[in-house]
Amino acid sequence: MLRKKYLAALVVLTGAVFSSNLYSASCCGGGSSSFLLVPKFSKSSIAVGAAMETYQGFWTSTGKHLPDPDDSLLRQFRATLSGAIRLNDNFQLSLSIPYVFNNNLYSGAQYDTNGLGDTYLTLTYEAFDNITCVWKVRDISDLRPAAYFSVNVLIPTGISPYSDVENNFDITGRGFYRVDFRAFIDKTIYPFSMSLSAQYGKYIERPINKEYGTYVEPYQRQLGDRFSASGMLGFSFMLPTFYSLSLYASYAYLIEQPGYDNGEVNEFLGFSKQTFTVSTILMNPGKNNIVKLNHSNSPPVDAFGVKTASTYSWSIEVQHVYH
Repeated sequence: MLRKKYLAALVVLTGAVFSSNLYSASCCGGGSSSFLLVPKFSKSSIAVGAAMETYQGFWTSTGKHLPDPDDSLLRQFRATLSGAIRLNDNFQLSLSIPYVFNNNLYSGAQYDTNGLGDTYLTLTYEAFDNITCVWKVRDISDLRPAAYFSVNVLIPTGISPYSDVENNFDITGRGFYRVDFRAFIDKTIYPFSMSLSAQYGKYIERPINKEYGTYVEPYQRQLGDRFSASGMLGFSFMLPTFYSLSLYASYAYLIEQPGYDNGEVNEFLGFSKQTFTVSTILMNPGKNNIVKLNHSNSPPVDAFGVKTASTYSWSIEVQHVYH
C-alpha cells in the first residue's frame, strides 16, 4: 500500500519542479510566465529559487480524498538554479536544474534523502516583435497579446523508482525523457494582467529491468501522454519608491493518461490534479531585479484529483535580468 500510494504523489511533484509555481519575466520585465523568460530586448536572465511542498493526503482512483496516517509529516524541499539566454530577437533558451531534499515521517518512521531532480531544457519562440504591455487601449493593435511557443525537454537526472532506491520516499525524478509543447499567451493593460497556457507532453519509452533496487524481468514502459492548462489574473501597482508590486491568482489542471507496459495499458500510472496559486512579485525601478513569492494548494477534498497526493507549497525566487 505504501509503495503504490506514494509513487504517484512523489513523481508528479518532482516531475514538475517549479513549472507551475514560479512566475518569470514577461515582455515587460515582470509578468506572468510560468517558465523562465528573458524580457523583450534584454540579453539574459538568471534565477535562484527555493520551495517547500507538504503532502495533505491522497486521492484514490475514484477521486475520494483520504488523509495520511497519524504520526505522518511528508515534505519535500527544492533548490533550483535557472538561467535563460536570448539567441536572437525572437528565440531564447533556458535551463533549470533542481536539487531535491525529501523529509518524510510516515506512521512514526523517518525517511530523509536528497539528490538531483530532473533537468528542464526549453527553447522558446516569441511570436511578437515589440513590447505588448500598454497603459491605455487607443486602437485595436493595442489589444495584441504576447504569445510564446516553446519546446521543453525533461531530462531524467533525478532519482527514480528504477534506480537503487528502497522506497518511494527516495524519489526525486520520473526516470523518463519527456518532450513538451507549450503555448503561452500573456496580456497586460496596466494595472491588469491576464495569461492563458496549455501544454502537451509525450514521454519517451524506455526499458525497465530494476524497480526499487530489485532486478525484474525486463520490459518496456511508456508513461501516458500529459496535458495541462492554466489561467491567471493579476493586478499591479507602483509603490512610493517606484518599485512595482504585482498580485496574481491562478488555476491549473493537470492530467496524465494511463501508461503502457509491453504495449498493454497500466491504469495505475495515470493521474490528475487541480491546483490554485497566489503570487506576489516585487520588481525594482530598473526592472532587472525581481523577487517572487508563491503559495500553491491542491484542496484536500473529493474530486480535485485522482491517484495522486494533495499538496500545498511555498516558494520564493530571486531573478536578475541582464539588459
